[in-house]
Amino acid sequence: MSPAQRSLPAAAAGDVARRELYFFNLYRALQACIYAGLAYSPLAIEWVTLRYPLLGRLNALIYLVFALVAFLQTRLWLTRLKFNVAIALACDVLAATFAIASMREIGRASCRERVYACV
Repeated sequence: MSPAQRSLPAAAAGDVARRELYFFNLYRALQACIYAGLAYSPLAIEWVTLRYPLLGRLNALIYLVFALVAFLQTRLWLTRLKFNVAIALACDVLAATFAIASMREIGRASCRERVYACV
């Protein structure tokens, strides 16, 4: 334990953990909104092309529901903090992997063509 943590009373340390978990879950909810915006927005269709639109949209929807549930249950997660954070991090990695997998890859030739078109 660090000297700064030893000086905190137990209630203040619990409040710090709750606040950190709150912002962690808030960030997860904002990230899920970005995934949903990329998957469902007609403005993002030209910017991001989905190779597997069903996978991208389903992933965004499931992750958004998970993120909102996690955000609303922040206080309940404090009882089993390490377990809940580990599960949430695994879901974050899984959602990011599915989001990347659903997007169309840009080949090297098309990247080269875009660079030459700009010059």
